[in-house]
Amino acid sequence: MILIDAWLSQPLPALILILAAFYSASALVLVRLSFGARVGPWVRSFRGVVAPYFGAIVVIFGILAGFLANDVWDRNRRAAAVRGEGASLISLHALAAALGAPHLAIDRAIRAYAAAVIDKEWPRMENGEASPEAEAAWP
Repeated sequence: MILIDAWLSQPLPALILILAAFYSASALVLVRLSFGARVGPWVRSFRGVVAPYFGAIVVIFGILAGFLANDVWDRNRRAAAVRGEGASLISLHALAAALGAPHLAIDRAIRAYAAAVIDKEWPRMENGEASPEAEAAWP
């Protein structure tokens, strides 16, 4: 989990450079295995791998990796929005406590809003709809 968070928190140029370095290193290892002095003749003795089939597999893997990356990026974007809203509610609670205001009513309003968002807003968001209950419960 920590590794995924660290990976997704990288900026886009760093992600591209890391992936390019990984694939370059993988290619170098394959070239070394294929043409190296020790195991090169043994690896080149294999027959039967047809290049067009290998190309099709690479294309299918590339498309699959692209769809997976898009899904991971979209889920991370949505999770960041939820984390931001949660941080805002925590800040609202801390601000009310720091000002010495009677924060019991504010705490109740924050809980009511969080319950409305979780119970009403999120199920409706699957259909692209909004929840008026969550909007009305905003403190």
